[in-house]
Amino acid sequence: MDRISGWPCSAGWPGTIPKTRVDIVTTFFDTHAHLAEMVFADDLEGIYLRALDVGVSDVLVVGTDLVTSRRAVSLAERFDGWVAAVGVHPHECDCWNRAAARELRRMARHPKVRAIGEIGLDH
Repeated sequence: MDRISGWPCSAGWPGTIPKTRVDIVTTFFDTHAHLAEMVFADDLEGIYLRALDVGVSDVLVVGTDLVTSRRAVSLAERFDGWVAAVGVHPHECDCWNRAAARELRRMARHPKVRAIGEIGLDH
């Protein structure tokens, strides 16, 4: 243990101690990204590569309605490290009906879906 920083010392750090806790984190997980919105559609490959470049290896892509939820699942299939949250936000509830509920349930069973989100629990 380094007596000044309090960080453990090991052979992996020959003479250097991280300045902050972030210095030893190697990857990050963005837990709420609206990348299923069409505004990002033309730059998704670039977004993916730039995220990896700065250490963001995992992303939860959030759907806010059935269209963006489908797109979130598709993006999770396309990019390594990306997973999806599907849901219908209260602002988008005009599309909500029994068929929408069935589709949301179906999407939620997809192996790349990790959450039901944007459903207004904070609303």
